[in-house]
Amino acid sequence: MTSCPGGGSSSAGGKRPSIAAALKSASRVLAAAGLSRPRHEAEILLAYLLGLPRAALLAHPERELAAGADARLEALCRRRAAGEPSAYLTGVKEFWSLELLVDSRVLVPRPETEHLVEEALRLLSRPDARIADFGTGSGCVGLALAHDRPGAALIGIDSSPSALEVAGLNARRLGLEERFHLVAARSLAVLGPDHCLDGIVSNPPYIPLAAMARLSRDVREHEPLEALSPGPDGLETTRDLVMEAARLLVPGGFLAVEIDSPSHEDVRKLLTGRGWDAVRVIPDLAGHPRVVTAVRR
Repeated sequence: MTSCPGGGSSSAGGKRPSIAAALKSASRVLAAAGLSRPRHEAEILLAYLLGLPRAALLAHPERELAAGADARLEALCRRRAAGEPSAYLTGVKEFWSLELLVDSRVLVPRPETEHLVEEALRLLSRPDARIADFGTGSGCVGLALAHDRPGAALIGIDSSPSALEVAGLNARRLGLEERFHLVAARSLAVLGPDHCLDGIVSNPPYIPLAAMARLSRDVREHEPLEALSPGPDGLETTRDLVMEAARLLVPGGFLAVEIDSPSHEDVRKLLTGRGWDAVRVIPDLAGHPRVVTAVRR
């Protein structure tokens, strides 16, 4: 593989590479690996190593790297070129302006999932709403709602105890642990009749097994399979979610679910005419169906 920043040659001459030189070399290596935004990713990795915001790299491109930084950047470049997500390498990912801890125990939060937060906030009518975040993972959706609605109480549910550990860490870092309670379970059935909810949000596993091949290498080989696919048709978890949501939501309560774009009509049919009103399919910025919402009759 082509050597990453400096390639060891700079230290032999006694001169350490500059930020500009390191970014150029790192970008070249990441581009050779087929990454779509090599410069952007090089900046993320170098900023993480230096403990600086990305803007500082651009403001001081002439600054020399500290001893050993080029070797550490080379190691990160090799891991990234092998498909490991940048967020796992740096241990953090921004979502809804919140910096979240992430690692291989959870999915990397995506910008598209912010549409789920937007729709939930639009549908929330009570400042003291009670909301369940099913398949919480890193906690990104539930914590975003708790952050923007200081009076709301959230329950984060996930089948993975290790994912709940990450969600708990994020809740504590953000000072939201008192309003973000975590439950280990495979379905909403864990919630009894005393849990009358105003809203349920979910980014469930929804990729059909046969469609896993269309995912990028980063996702397919490194992110947790159980958080990506529930089974053959991709709707197993969503079907159960719709059935349990009807039992738990108060009249006028809402359900907001992220979906696989090709299955949006199937999800709409699960809700239409079955005690739900205002069934809507919301596209993402690329125009692909991304979120389905409905209100309990």
